[in-house]
Amino acid sequence: EMAKALGAKAISSSTKLSVVPAIDAAAKRYKMRVGLHNHSLIRPGEITTPDDFAAALRGRSEYIAVTLDIGHFTSAGFDPALWFRQHYRDVISLHIKDRKKDQGPAVPFGEGDTPINQVLRFTRENARNIPALIEYEYDAKDTVAEVQKCFDYCKKVLLS
Repeated sequence: EMAKALGAKAISSSTKLSVVPAIDAAAKRYKMRVGLHNHSLIRPGEITTPDDFAAALRGRSEYIAVTLDIGHFTSAGFDPALWFRQHYRDVISLHIKDRKKDQGPAVPFGEGDTPINQVLRFTRENARNIPALIEYEYDAKDTVAEVQKCFDYCKKVLLS
């Protein structure tokens, strides 16, 4: 109701697999798309793996989609560029951050294992309607300057 009142066309939500049916029911009732956001820790009931995404989407309405956090997907041991190429029609938004594999930390863009360049270029060429949102999660002295560096990194990739 709040998102609708604010004029939002869609929202993203972290959730558990067991809650997805209720989210789907609410999404249908309010005609609001919901992107299910993944995290990196593989635990029962969480949305983390490709199989978790498949289970979350199976049998759901057109209002349920994916918010793919490419940093978390990488850290969990999966290839977000490959998954995105295969499933971009199920994605409502991207969270862009760089992380190291194997539950590694978030790091400045270009210093981790996340294939940011591949994901952004695929988006530019094939999925321009999907917003790519910078998700700043590493520590630095000047947050504003770091977010600007993240933006500049993405801009350079998209213009190349």
